[in-house]
Amino acid sequence: MSDLWSLLQIPPTQDLDAIKQAYAQQSRLHHPEEDPEGFQRLRAAYQEALKLARQPAAKAPPAPVSPEPQTPPISPLEWEAPPIWPEEETFSKDTEDTVVDFFFSPQTSDRDAFRTCEAFQAFSKGYVKENQKNWKFWMEYVTSPDFLTVSQEEGFCALLLETVQERQETCPPGPAFVKSLFTAYCLSEFRDDQWQRCFRTNAAGLTVPNALSELLASAPPQKQLTGNDYAMQAAFLNYYHLRSIDEGIGWNDQGLHALQNVLDRFSSAYIKDNCPDRRMTETARHPLGLRLLNHFFATAHLTQTCYEIAWNTYGLQQVLMGRSQILYGTLRQLCLERCPALAAGKQERFPEVTKAYNLLAYEEKHPDEVDALFDREDTQRALLNWSYVEHNVKNHWVGPYRSPHFLQRLRAFYEAHPDAPYASAILNEIQWVITQKQQMDVDREDALAPAGPERISFTCRPFLRHWLNVAFPLCRTLHHYLEQNLPYSPEWSGRLFSAAPTYTHTVPLDGDMVELVLFPHHIEYSLQGRERCRPFLTLSQLQELNGDTVLWLLPLAVFRPDQQEEATRFLSDLLAQTALPQPHVLPVTQALVGGLTLPEEEESGAPLTLFQEAGDTLYGAQWWPDDQEMQLFQMQDGAMLYRPDLYENVTSEEEALSLGRELLSQLIAPPPLDCSSLTHLPEHVYFWPNRSCEEEISGENVTVPALNGLFEQFAGGELSRLELAFDPPVWDIKYEAFPGYPCRRSLVFLCKDGRVACLYFDDTTQFFYALRRENQNIGPEKTAFFNLTEDKPLPELCWFDSFFSLQCHLKDILSVSTLRDPKKAPPTGRYFWAESWGGVYRANLRVKYMLAKREVGQFHLERAYVPVEVPLGPEAFSGGDELSRRSSLELEWYTDTGEHQIRPIGPYDNALVKQTFAQFFQGQVVRMRLSWPVFPAPYRAHLAPDVLEAKLKRWEGKPLQSHIVLLRDGNAAMLLCLQDLLQQAEYFVADYWTYLDVEGKKYPKGTFLGKTVPTYLIHTDFVPLRNQLDLMLDHMDCLADVTHRFGTFADEKPVKARDYETIRREFVPEVSVDES
Repeated sequence: MSDLWSLLQIPPTQDLDAIKQAYAQQSRLHHPEEDPEGFQRLRAAYQEALKLARQPAAKAPPAPVSPEPQTPPISPLEWEAPPIWPEEETFSKDTEDTVVDFFFSPQTSDRDAFRTCEAFQAFSKGYVKENQKNWKFWMEYVTSPDFLTVSQEEGFCALLLETVQERQETCPPGPAFVKSLFTAYCLSEFRDDQWQRCFRTNAAGLTVPNALSELLASAPPQKQLTGNDYAMQAAFLNYYHLRSIDEGIGWNDQGLHALQNVLDRFSSAYIKDNCPDRRMTETARHPLGLRLLNHFFATAHLTQTCYEIAWNTYGLQQVLMGRSQILYGTLRQLCLERCPALAAGKQERFPEVTKAYNLLAYEEKHPDEVDALFDREDTQRALLNWSYVEHNVKNHWVGPYRSPHFLQRLRAFYEAHPDAPYASAILNEIQWVITQKQQMDVDREDALAPAGPERISFTCRPFLRHWLNVAFPLCRTLHHYLEQNLPYSPEWSGRLFSAAPTYTHTVPLDGDMVELVLFPHHIEYSLQGRERCRPFLTLSQLQELNGDTVLWLLPLAVFRPDQQEEATRFLSDLLAQTALPQPHVLPVTQALVGGLTLPEEEESGAPLTLFQEAGDTLYGAQWWPDDQEMQLFQMQDGAMLYRPDLYENVTSEEEALSLGRELLSQLIAPPPLDCSSLTHLPEHVYFWPNRSCEEEISGENVTVPALNGLFEQFAGGELSRLELAFDPPVWDIKYEAFPGYPCRRSLVFLCKDGRVACLYFDDTTQFFYALRRENQNIGPEKTAFFNLTEDKPLPELCWFDSFFSLQCHLKDILSVSTLRDPKKAPPTGRYFWAESWGGVYRANLRVKYMLAKREVGQFHLERAYVPVEVPLGPEAFSGGDELSRRSSLELEWYTDTGEHQIRPIGPYDNALVKQTFAQFFQGQVVRMRLSWPVFPAPYRAHLAPDVLEAKLKRWEGKPLQSHIVLLRDGNAAMLLCLQDLLQQAEYFVADYWTYLDVEGKKYPKGTFLGKTVPTYLIHTDFVPLRNQLDLMLDHMDCLADVTHRFGTFADEKPVKARDYETIRREFVPEVSVDES
């Protein structure tokens, strides 16, 4: 015995952690290859020390394990426990010296120590090509006792890695093998910062050996797990959970409860040979999962109660034949080996005790009857039976509607039997129930107490409860405590304010009088005729006042963090003199002080907070001096539910008070959505319901009630777009009428992600305007140019957080329809009209305006297009500096007479580009290409950093370009977009709905330039093509902003499309790209 501890170099101990740490240190001195004999002696000493440590101290080492002290015997069964680690169950005779402790032993990196173990021998024999898709073979392997014993050893996993690498060419890892490892170790895969494959386990107390991670990183990615895989992974998670309990908290009440839950998951109703649905993992287990349960019961350090729970859960007394014997026969044998008396015993269910409980527990019976129940011998056995307590007493015997005498006797029993199952938990539950019943009596007494002006005093407990609940609405901790212990009494408060809607009270402060107005749900303060909504009283000022005055003015107090202890002592003395029950004095004081303490980062003091109530709902407005912002909120369950509207640049407290009162009044009684102020109704109204197509009403159908209904739908979030279109007077039309649609002025309301914008488009001037929150300039200088696209939306100042802000000024907003210049409209409160996208050269105004209508205003192409005859060229979208940066533009074209030219385009060649585009639409040019260099930065929004870096490496040293290719075949045309960086060749779709209906190889085919192509790529109407070119030239920096839009671009074929390099060589001069 002494030699055992001398080998480990520690004194005798039962500390498992100390033994394992000592073994880890000594194993470094006795390497298996350098000192095999010393290593074997150390291993034997380590295993023997673990056996001794896991046995009770009062017993000799070879003695069997006794039942746990906290659970008395349930039945007169004789307990016979075998040794904790029986050789025939845990170790193979040939590998006893090389197998290490399963779960928490130090990991051995020496792989040779595991070459002869049964687990590796079985793996070496079974790792063949024929088994790589054999799911059952690998699941049987990872659930075998031999594998489970050594699965955590680094040396063993290193042997697996070595074998897989040696057979890589003849037998690469297959899907079933990879799945088995993911399942057995409960793994999930992720990528680190360097985009390397990494693995983590979801199992409690489990670590992933390094060799296993290396093995999986070199294997193909695992395929999608099936229902059987998830069911097995759930079984492994249950197994590891039980192992962690066995080596952790042990088999106390909590551990036994967890064991019961796991055993319930393996009941016969849940065992399924095929689990097709992954969502069934909580209610389904595969039969192979029972092998894990059997191994756990064979090797864990269980108590008598554990085996009895398993015996009773599965009814192992009756498991003698049939399916139940196949499933649970091995477990039955294990239970009988550990506890032979189970075969002769019978589970007691105590039906008479349950029947008597149902008769006596819920109503107040004669005490003698309740005493007789608890004095019965079967009742006392039931209360000491873990299974009965788990399923009956713990969940049903304690509650607020049980008779007091019944609870007293139940508490007396468990106080006399502190080692009974769940004794501590049941006693705590009984105490909580008694406390709750006492509180319910107090609440009932306060609710029925007299109410009136004479009761407004802090010595009146009902009023004190009312004051605590309404005077500090922002103290959330206080609210939660009061809600549990001293909740707001609507009955008493309702009677108090039934005589008068408010009560006024005055208290002195520094020679002045502070006036308080008590409302049902809040209190307002004023000093010298000025409303005070920000806390300003310091602790030193409060200490100079008398008791009641301090409490009346306490909502106006603010403390520093270093004053909390002093403030707690001061206020607790005051509250102790009120009607507040003594047990609540300290918790209420601490909650109050915490809520009134100003954080250190609030340099300018507490925020200004206004309140206004409507019925039982309390609304508020809060202003932060540092940020000069105001936001509305609603109180609900002690929390401030902020509205999305944020009001900025509120510079002074006076302005905040005025604006806050105005906004709260509008919030409680919002102005009606009334369009009767319109002197001239719109001729057309377009509206877009969510998840639907645009609809239109016009003519006589446009009425004030119809407009009011549409605005109500828009305010309710049912519409994503609402447009009021007005026909201007003839004399206001300065430009020629747009071909195909009339000239109009449109007031547009947009809703996107809960935010609202209001725009005004004037076709007569070809400018549009936006309503913005502040009278500030939007955007850069007027000589700048903008990309108008959904990817770069309107400036933030043009978006409102909700429609409420616009609803309050709807009359002023609608009046803009009668003005020629919206900038001359009167300011609508804090909102102003402004020209949104100025700075466009007059020659290019029409193109940019139409882009704005489509991209910002979401107009359909039919009402916002540029005719084909209008010149098209990049100078409409780029200033002189931009053209200088793009000095390497290249233009290539083929004419209908066979002429072919390639020309570089400089700042003074725009006329040539315009001419070539015009000739293409006229049919004189049958093919043209415009190419230009691009830079990677704009593409970061579309590609992950590692993907972008990989694509750049492929084009390193080569020109990185984007290309627009136009093809003409008679009266038909196609538009091709080539992007070198993305390696994408996509065609502009001509028929959106036909393209979306394509399924696989079935797609409509047509002929273009002698080739078979999908018909949905062939354009016969050139208007969409012409306007799409406007958008693409507006995004020359990153064409992906356009091509990534759903359903607008498509590959040349739905299936078997050519690779990018092949298509590129057909239309662009050869640029070789390293494909390696």
